[in-house]
Amino acid sequence: MILRLVAFGHGEVPLSKPVELRAVDATATPGVQMPRSEFRKIVDTLIDGVIIIDSQGTIQRANNAVEGILGYREDELLGKNVNVLMSGDDREHHNRYLAHFKHSDGSTVMGRGREVEAKHKDGTSVPLEIAVTPAEISGQTMFVGMLRDITERREYEARIKTNEKIMRAVNQALGNVISDGLSTLEVFDGALADLLSVTDSAYGFIGEILHSNDLPYLKTHAITNIAWNHETRKFYRENIARGLEFTNLDTLFGVTIRSGQRLIANDPMQDHRRGGLPKGHPPLKSYMGLPIYSGYKFLGMAGIANRKGGYDDELAQQIKPLLNALGTLIAAHQNNTSRIKAEEKLFRTQQQLKEMATNDPVTGIANRYMVVQELEMLFERSQNGENLTLLFVDVDHFKQVNDSHGHDVGDQVLKHIADTISQTLRPTDTLGRYGGEEFLVGLPGCGPQHASMIAERIRTTIDENPFYLEDGTELRLSASIGIAGSHQGWESLGALIKASDTAMYEAKSKGRNCVA
Repeated sequence: MILRLVAFGHGEVPLSKPVELRAVDATATPGVQMPRSEFRKIVDTLIDGVIIIDSQGTIQRANNAVEGILGYREDELLGKNVNVLMSGDDREHHNRYLAHFKHSDGSTVMGRGREVEAKHKDGTSVPLEIAVTPAEISGQTMFVGMLRDITERREYEARIKTNEKIMRAVNQALGNVISDGLSTLEVFDGALADLLSVTDSAYGFIGEILHSNDLPYLKTHAITNIAWNHETRKFYRENIARGLEFTNLDTLFGVTIRSGQRLIANDPMQDHRRGGLPKGHPPLKSYMGLPIYSGYKFLGMAGIANRKGGYDDELAQQIKPLLNALGTLIAAHQNNTSRIKAEEKLFRTQQQLKEMATNDPVTGIANRYMVVQELEMLFERSQNGENLTLLFVDVDHFKQVNDSHGHDVGDQVLKHIADTISQTLRPTDTLGRYGGEEFLVGLPGCGPQHASMIAERIRTTIDENPFYLEDGTELRLSASIGIAGSHQGWESLGALIKASDTAMYEAKSKGRNCVA
């Protein structure tokens, strides 16, 4: 047998030159020999799993990496059929491969680069990439399988696929802003179909928030037809074109209308904020209400329901570009924007959405590029008289956290800080990680006195909410916060950021855990 290191995706990488490998025994044909113990050492250093089976499918060897991938120690697998690690479909494939090899000339390399679903010791499914190669070992035909866990790759590919669907939906929605011949109903029906597809939701609506006697209510521009009897079907047909109106805000969607914040209810029938369902209405198993903004203005909301597995904040953040596009649709509908202005807005928004495609991987909030882009838009508005105040937040003694507890804990602390700051902000505020342990907060429409109150609330909240290590140890945290505002006449966003940074260092010099 010729021994080579096989690297997935990179072909064969020879060990300086091919080495003939035979087991050490009295009958071995002369050649370059490698003791079993040496071979075991090599195999056990591989990061990929290696399983060797005989022609009957019986496991003869498994390296240490297999336990990390599938949960089995080698002694738990020896003598068992490799089928114990396979799902039903892959068992059939495996049996056909063995049968094919036995009846062929023995030169076939089986299953090169195949993806399979393996069974973990705990019964869960593990996606693997597997390459199986026949080998002659000690005079017997064996099969060497190399396994690689591709769970993370699958998840990454799923995220990429979802992001591609979102961007297509964004482009379609924004393109409809300037399309001739499309009615409002057609535009929003298409957007709702995309929203339901991207989120795997069963039904939902997109609506605009209007006011009557200073009280808000919801008028739909698109809603799934879930009529359940003759009366509701007739009502839907008669009113869908001009939109359905909902004035009762003592409901789950009413929470979003009143607060301007998203709501997630994965057990809606037990949620005290529910308004109840009419008799015959389809079951409501999970629900998410999503506010729709155009800039800082709260214009409408979308409600989606019955996603398998429920809803979470990660999904809400992922579809934010689509919600921004919906905000553009509603704004265009309200303002009756001309074709030229709509084209300009489409181009700018598309560019912004492409540039804002990634978040900070540690905290989940906007990264430096994204937060600066958002603040640039707010700064432009401030040149027309609207206040903008920046908070520069720096975590005190963060290096000690990394040095004492490691960078993994440090990352968790940064996520804890980001979540803590987020809880203190308004929906219209902007938050992003500027670098290291530094965060930028943009407060549109906020003067120095109000900004100082918010900064103090952030500082106090961080101080009063320690981070707990896995062993329950309390880790006290604090932050120094610098404030600078557009009312001071800064000529650029860069100058405003620098001023807030300088103020933060002043807070450091005063002893930390304070606002300057």
